[in-house]
Amino acid sequence: MLQITRERRGRGWSQAELARRAKLDQSTLSKIESGWLQPYPRQLRRLARALGVPLEVAPGLLVELDLGGPACAPAENDASSPAAGPAEIPDDAA
Repeated sequence: MLQITRERRGRGWSQAELARRAKLDQSTLSKIESGWLQPYPRQLRRLARALGVPLEVAPGLLVELDLGGPACAPAENDASSPAAGPAEIPDDAA
């Protein structure tokens, strides 16, 4: 999820509402939020203004958020997983 989507949802706005406030087509906003379209600087400025975000941090709206969902969790048999416990060290390795 992009930061822009989080900002929009945090305000309780639909894509249509943010698009209206930013004077963009909803389809354009949908493509930006899904990562299919890199906005022009003018579009990014409009989105930042509509969201009340300072223009200096507007590029941060396009940052992908790591929400730590299941896709980010290590596999069960991954030795680096804390659940796997410490790695076995052979006795002759010392």
